[in-house]
Amino acid sequence: MKHLLATVVAALFCLAALTSAAPARTQHPSFALDETRHWSTSTVIKSAAIPPPAKIEGFVLNRKGEVPADGGVQVTAFLDPLCPDSAAVWPALGDASAELADRAVFRAVLFPLPYHRNAFILSQAAHAWHAALSNDVDDSPVKPLLDLYFSSIDELGSRTDAVSELEYRARLVGILRERLPALADRIPVDQFKAALAPQSPADTAARRHFKHAAYHGVTGTPQVLVNGVLDPRADEIESVSAWRAYLDGLGGR
Repeated sequence: MKHLLATVVAALFCLAALTSAAPARTQHPSFALDETRHWSTSTVIKSAAIPPPAKIEGFVLNRKGEVPADGGVQVTAFLDPLCPDSAAVWPALGDASAELADRAVFRAVLFPLPYHRNAFILSQAAHAWHAALSNDVDDSPVKPLLDLYFSSIDELGSRTDAVSELEYRARLVGILRERLPALADRIPVDQFKAALAPQSPADTAARRHFKHAAYHGVTGTPQVLVNGVLDPRADEIESVSAWRAYLDGLGGR
């Protein structure tokens, strides 16, 4: 899945310089997420002008309080919840956030690729999940959620034209309550469903993650930002030992 959007994204950023005074652009079908939600060219172009975030973007994967005393290496992985390549690197990333927490802060930013029909809804659900649970648990609540996403790509990625986005949201809430009851039961069903609606805070947060990734030049998944720099060497790390060797190479011991 890596770099498949490179040409499109590069062209759109070039258009920004040429069309700053142009009228709003129509929605482009290649950026359609589903029948009711679309990415327009202006959505991506505007990512070049996003303000600095209040804090580093991304779901922190380290347990609360388990971060390097000196700040350590900052690792941000851009992942699509329905991308098999993201699924391949996820177990090592999740394990490294526990075993190497004294050396690095690991984060995940969800970057739903437009051709994965349900990816944006899953990203929005992750933001709703994190907002509802992050103050109540010591470990990252997003880690078990991403475990479920990446182990259920075929199931979560399947939606026929006969199934509306509203029906898919309801089905997703049911899946999470069935598979992750210890956490899902802490979130009232109506609250969770409302968080999955368009223009909810979770919707806004999911779009902010997408813009953040585009701003940093992310064109596919997985891609990894290390101390503010995209490093292709980190994109395919699939073991904790490889992460340890990578950090050794940075002098991050």
